Amino acid sequence: MVYGDIHGCLEEFLALRKKIDIKKDDIEISVGDFIAKGPYSLDTLRFLEKRKILCVRGNHEDKFIRYKLHYDEEKRSGKKNPMKLEEEEKKFFFSLKEEDFRFLSSTKFYLKIGSLTVVHAGITNKIFLSRATKKAYTQVMRVRFVDEKGDFVTLDETDKKGCCYWSEVYDNHEGFIVYGHQPFLKPKIDRFSIGIDTGAVYGNFLSAVVFDMDEDVNISSYRFYFQKSKKAYVKRKKSWLQ
Repeated sequence: MVYGDIHGCLEEFLALRKKIDIKKDDIEISVGDFIAKGPYSLDTLRFLEKRKILCVRGNHEDKFIRYKLHYDEEKRSGKKNPMKLEEEEKKFFFSLKEEDFRFLSSTKFYLKIGSLTVVHAGITNKIFLSRATKKAYTQVMRVRFVDEKGDFVTLDETDKKGCCYWSEVYDNHEGFIVYGHQPFLKPKIDRFSIGIDTGAVYGNFLSAVVFDMDEDVNISSYRFYFQKSKKAYVKRKKSWLQ
């Protein structure tokens, strides 16, 4: 099964796992952004590590990994850290131990199981994961929209003519994709993908999708599970896609 963006909502995550009735041999995967914004980021990180739950790297994990590299460089050479953290992010950063950073750094940009691919945000039709560049992996953690040529566009550029959500034009070259990053009110189902960030940290639902795989590791069916969020931990600045 694959879990949407947890964002430190550990209580909802534990309730969701109980609802699914996790078994010992089940393969559990997080789409990333399991930390930040919510109330229990550190506990969530350590629970995932202890239970050996597979984790894709989200943009929030990547932010702390990069900040740590600059922080260590600043201590070694005095070169000023170019990155900034908000106060809550600083509290979280300084609560992390070296083993926590090792766990964050061990996260992958994508995970593949047969015909199933898990990424944090998505891909463009021009990105091939096995030989992607550093820039491409950055897009894999952040993409929402593409232009009429199929190229990544920032949120500020989405009013350009011809822009559409990446999953609506995805051509299946990396198999069936499960992703998070963009909060939807309900899972976004397209022909070759499912978006399962349903905004738990904003007071909506934490979602999971459970796959049945055949002997050739092809998807035979899937079903969703939801856990209502107890409260909105963070006020959403932008409206969700409907």
